[in-house]
Amino acid sequence: MTQLLSTFKVFGWQDLIDIAVIALIIYQLLMLIKGTRAVQLIKGLFVLLVASVIAEEIGLTTLNWLLDKIWSMLLLALAVVFQPELRRALEQIGRGKFITMHPLNAGPEEYRKLIEELVRCSQILSQNRIGALIVIEKSTGIQEFIDTGVKIDGVVSSEFLVNIFIPKSPLHDGAVIIRVTGLRLQAVSCL
Repeated sequence: MTQLLSTFKVFGWQDLIDIAVIALIIYQLLMLIKGTRAVQLIKGLFVLLVASVIAEEIGLTTLNWLLDKIWSMLLLALAVVFQPELRRALEQIGRGKFITMHPLNAGPEEYRKLIEELVRCSQILSQNRIGALIVIEKSTGIQEFIDTGVKIDGVVSSEFLVNIFIPKSPLHDGAVIIRVTGLRLQAVSCL
């Protein structure tokens, strides 16, 4: 108990600032990968980490050796696998956009309104025999596809969507991507 109290006595304001900065960096990194497929990869890495710890604690020699070899290979593979996310992160840091506010998920009323607008848009496009590709991002992030299009960040309305998909309009080729977070039309003409 005295050792714990002595630890708190040497805990100063610099330590609080240090913890706050590290927490902000970790939060921003998590928000940066939230919109990508890297989330599933990190979950897989976490499972491997837990398996490695358990194998070492229990004393499973062969499994521990195999997991050690996998970790050696993964260190090189991570740079290749996370290349788009790493590039995007470095670009955002370079633009000064690393610290951003992240929108919250929408509630049931916003989802209902989105569905109504999409149904109305589909009816109009169907009557006029106009094709449309509308993508709604859910749990698997598709930021790399959003980056291929023209960024809009607009409110979803049937009129807006119909005007995008009118043939010969400048933005009608490609997909429209709607992000669940905030229920906003993120980009058009995405490949």
